[in-house]
Amino acid sequence: MWGHYADNQRGFCLEYDVEALSAVHPFRRNLYPVVYSHQLYGLRLYAEKLVAPNRQEFCPMLPLLAMLHKFDGWKYEEEWRMIFEKEVVIADHDQPAPIPSRIFLGSKMEVAKNKELLTICEQKKIPVYQMRLADDRFELLSEQL
Repeated sequence: MWGHYADNQRGFCLEYDVEALSAVHPFRRNLYPVVYSHQLYGLRLYAEKLVAPNRQEFCPMLPLLAMLHKFDGWKYEEEWRMIFEKEVVIADHDQPAPIPSRIFLGSKMEVAKNKELLTICEQKKIPVYQMRLADDRFELLSEQL
């Protein structure tokens, strides 16, 4: 997923120990596993209930299911998504999050950004790992700094 979500290995990845959090912690409570499927997820029934005269059967969580569906060609990612159901827009997306258990720096991360993150992690006592390409195979390896 480094190529898709971390700017082609120029970004970083945060790891959280979700199991150490209480079940009601907002960070854990809003995590959902992605459902991989070859079929598109249809919202027709949702749309019909949205405009129906009797909206008692309407379920506002149905769009959540659409946000959690992804083509099964991406199944190897084993992705989880954080989705917050809010009635108002939060401009800066500020949400409570635990301190990461580890941080992984991309193999192509800029030196200045690398140093900045290392300083922050040292202050917060977060272990840092550097990703690098293996010399003899198509694989990413991590080494603790």
